[in-house]
Amino acid sequence: MARDSHVDRRYHFTMTNPPLRPSFALDAPATDRLMTTVDERLVRAPLARIFEIAREVEHWPAYLSHYRFVRFRERAADGGGLVEMAANRPFGLLNWPTWWLSEMAVNHTVPWVRYRHIGGITTRMDVEWSFTQTPEGTLTRIVHVWNGPSWPLIGRFAATQVIGPVFVHGIASRTLEGLARVAEQSVPLRGGTAHGVAHGVAHGLAHGLAHGVAHGVAHGVAHGVAREVVPGVTR
Repeated sequence: MARDSHVDRRYHFTMTNPPLRPSFALDAPATDRLMTTVDERLVRAPLARIFEIAREVEHWPAYLSHYRFVRFRERAADGGGLVEMAANRPFGLLNWPTWWLSEMAVNHTVPWVRYRHIGGITTRMDVEWSFTQTPEGTLTRIVHVWNGPSWPLIGRFAATQVIGPVFVHGIASRTLEGLARVAEQSVPLRGGTAHGVAHGVAHGLAHGLAHGVAHGVAHGVAHGVAREVVPGVTR
């Protein structure tokens, strides 16, 4: 029984801590594709902040109401990997669900984040997030390029008139706006702040406790003195 239990623990560790895969080598989006959509915004925040938010895609559903989930099937050494995403394209009160699977690569030096869609209707679509520091903030740009789906007769029309302008731009513009607002707020990010939050909570509790003890002692002393020297104070 002891051996079986040991094997189970080792198996659980292996399954929950898989090794990192090699990073994907993704090129910049081509300029000769049938469909190109560009979404950009001046984010009034440091480049490092919006870049961190943009590349840590697993936290997006916490920031963006139109994202249903983001899941890494495989993680790569550069922070990218094989990532599955699902988001809604709102149409008034209705939400049209979308889903895609992508290879994701991250360059921390330039910096950029790139994707190559390998699953879903937008298979073979290339995407790049780029970041340029300016005196006013960070110009953040999302470019999608694609030759459309392999649909006879209607593939070109679907890509250029429906999927690109309605769905790709509709979702990307909301994503960029939502992440930009997070970056522009002076609040901790969801990722990488556990130590800071814990430290802040501990400091706050300690300060509150010390303040409470000091206040209680002072109040007790004052009350004790008062009831001894001031007539009418309840003992």
